[in-house]
Amino acid sequence: FIGGGLVLNGGLFSGRSGNAAALGSMPVQDQRGRTVQLIDIASLAVLEARLRAAGLSTAALYQPDADWSGFEGHLDAWIAEAAAGIAQAVVAASAVVDIEAVLIDGSFPRAVLARLLDAAGAAMRALDVSGLDPPQLCAGALGPIARALGGASLPLFDRYLVDQYALAAPAGFGPGARPPL
Repeated sequence: FIGGGLVLNGGLFSGRSGNAAALGSMPVQDQRGRTVQLIDIASLAVLEARLRAAGLSTAALYQPDADWSGFEGHLDAWIAEAAAGIAQAVVAASAVVDIEAVLIDGSFPRAVLARLLDAAGAAMRALDVSGLDPPQLCAGALGPIARALGGASLPLFDRYLVDQYALAAPAGFGPGARPPL
């Protein structure tokens, strides 16, 4: 499933509820103009469902170095839809936070990542970004271990690293504090 993280001032920003940058929940338009969550169009689970519906084996989806050329028609459609959704999410996020770069990575062959990056870049260029400085789209380097590595590091960060925002937070607005209504 597509997810995300937001790095601000050199550190992971988790937000008030610990769920900042939940990109999978970002509302975007699908190819029919309906508003859906990004997770519903840009996750590999969507590609897997399409392949299963077509009677194709999905075993290669779980082997990042596998040859996905047998998926071409379905893969092309998924890349186009995922890229359009990712572009919308990136532009929307950029309107709120001045993002320098967006890393895209996942458990798929590097050739698929390159195609997804190209398609997302083209989709971003097709959007109205007036007044924005869109971020650079970059390929991540961790591939299939990105999610596990990131998830495994969070408990260590929470326990052993100093909260870089704790000293700068106004009284009553530190970690876990809720602002008054």
